Amino acid sequence: MMTLGKNLLALTVLLMCSAPVLANNKTLFVNGVNAAVHGDLMVDKGEWRNKESYSALRIKAGFQLVRIGFVGLTVGYQKVGFYTAEKNWTKAGASKTNFDYRGPVAELHLFPDAMFGFSVAGFQGEGFSFTKGDNSTAFPVACAGEQKCLDTKMERSRLSVKELTAQVNYTFRPGLQLFVGAGSRQVTGTPSYQVFTTDKFGTSDTWETYNTPKWKIDTQFYLFGLRGTTL
Repeated sequence: MMTLGKNLLALTVLLMCSAPVLANNKTLFVNGVNAAVHGDLMVDKGEWRNKESYSALRIKAGFQLVRIGFVGLTVGYQKVGFYTAEKNWTKAGASKTNFDYRGPVAELHLFPDAMFGFSVAGFQGEGFSFTKGDNSTAFPVACAGEQKCLDTKMERSRLSVKELTAQVNYTFRPGLQLFVGAGSRQVTGTPSYQVFTTDKFGTSDTWETYNTPKWKIDTQFYLFGLRGTTL
């Protein structure tokens, strides 16, 4: 009797986890825009440049490309930061750095229609970050004594970003999931600096590199959010 009870419990858990008969098998190649989809609204927290801790708003969406039983693969798009949706947890007051990057993302889903599911996503994108100098100090760039360089107060970096994330998804009602996860992020920034010049036509600004080397960070972050899904 005890063995039968254990077997029934194991079978119940298996059905809760897999539920292949309820799987949405609609895919992008076969069903086009009618394919199964997911959309994520999330917030992360992790290290950015100069060992400062930042949070940023993230949005991600994807279409199902392949579905085999309890395994699905989606392809989509992710956008992070939005230039104004960040918080610096390290320094008091307003953030001096704002960033935005976006690009394609592929995600592997395990048990996507079960109470608990798992996802692993890979992302590669591009974007920009802007960092303001303070009122008394310019950026320490090597500019061979050019007077206009001494007034540089803004750094702009072109970003190249790679991310790998994993998350656990909990279905609290049909089509809606809460999730928590973690990831690693590699960022390469190519900096340039805003320079103001004045002539008879007025004041104008340009962006100069001053042969400044690229900067790189390789950090980890945590994330949590809400997922709407038909997977």
